[in-house]
Formats: sequence, structure tokens, C-alpha cells
Amino acid sequence: MTVNVINNSISKFQDECRVVNMKHEYPGYTGTVKWIVVSDLTEAQLNERYPKEMKEHSPYIYMTRLEFRPIVESHSNDRKHEMRKANSYDAYSYEDGTFEAFHPELVVHPFDGTDYEELHMAIKKIPMPHRERLIKKFFHGMTIIEIADEEGTTKQAVSKSINKALALLKISLQNG
Repeated sequence: MTVNVINNSISKFQDECRVVNMKHEYPGYTGTVKWIVVSDLTEAQLNERYPKEMKEHSPYIYMTRLEFRPIVESHSNDRKHEMRKANSYDAYSYEDGTFEAFHPELVVHPFDGTDYEELHMAIKKIPMPHRERLIKKFFHGMTIIEIADEEGTTKQAVSKSINKALALLKISLQNG
């Protein structure tokens, strides 16, 4: 009978409030407050109805559900952005140089011997800054992110510029 009373009390407490573990919810948190107690009941009502549970979660921060709503929405927004990032993440990391570092055996160099002279002539025809970015990427081994950081621009701008340079290079090499 005592176990049912305790379980019933805990169940009612869980129905009427939400308890958030600060260290679990916020990694790296080092404050002395361990819990956030969120409820539509007042703090006095919670202490009156559930003195044992409130004492177990002391020290705590009390918040109404309305006060806690922006935190919930922020976490939801963070998760949404993490999912978008995960869905668009390239597992092989070909843009940041990681792939080449771990799998050098899969990196193919398509030119050899006399092809290099033709390639250098074609590269000289590419207008700046496309040519500079192409050289940084493929001859100096810089990543798109490194080039963007060095030039103070976005990685999208660098990526588009390199793609433009590659398209011009392809046309030049096809036309001889």
C-alpha cells in the first residue's frame, strides 16, 4: 500500500510539473542550481503538495510554463537546424580536405607529362579571381573553407568561383 501511495505521489508530481536536469540539458554547466522546475502551479502550491519531491530537487529554479516556452522553442529550433545540417552533411568530407587526408590512395591525378603544359596554358586563360582560387584549391591543396577565410568571403562564393573556373578550363581544354 505504501509503494502505491509513493508511486501515485510521484506520478501526480510528474503530471503537474516538468523537472529539467541542468547538467544534462546544458553540457558544461557548472552552477550550483541543479534543476529547473516548470509548472502552472505556483511555487508555494508545489511545496505544499509535494514537499518531498521539491526537497529532492533543491536547489532549483522555478519557472511557469509560459516563462519556459522560449527555452523549449529555442531547443526545438536548434534541433531543427541540427537535422538540416545532418541531412546536408557530406559523409566523405570532400570539401574540407579530410577525405584526401584519410584516403590518399583514392586521390587520382588525371594529368601527366605533356598534359601539364596544355593544362597550364588553359589555366592562364581563366580570368582572376577564378584562376587564383582554382590554383589555391588544386595546386596548393587549400580547402574551400580555408580559401574563403583567407579572402574574407563566403565559402559559397569560393565554391561558385572554382566551379566557374573548372567550366572555363573544360571548355578551353576541349577546344584545344
